[in-house]
Amino acid sequence: MLIFYICCAIAAVVFGVMFYSIFKHRKSKGAVAANFHESTKVEVVWTVIPVIILILMAIPATKTLVAMEDTSQSEITIKITGSQWKWHYATLAKMWSSFH
Repeated sequence: MLIFYICCAIAAVVFGVMFYSIFKHRKSKGAVAANFHESTKVEVVWTVIPVIILILMAIPATKTLVAMEDTSQSEITIKITGSQWKWHYATLAKMWSSFH
């Protein structure tokens, strides 16, 4: 959910800036477009910022994926086998309290 909230915040900021720019800098108000063609500084900024955001989002996503793959503390194991026309499954509940 953290990543979802981050994505929602990014979307709100991007769309907010976009709608503000459309409203504030429209042609009917006499706005003239800025010329920053081949501006290395601008290109570096709009490349570095998304990379930093993606790296920051990858950290909790990776932690979640690693936690999902860790089955050492599972309470039940389900073995599923797919045949041509049907599925076979078997469950094995771990009852640690009765063995310890």
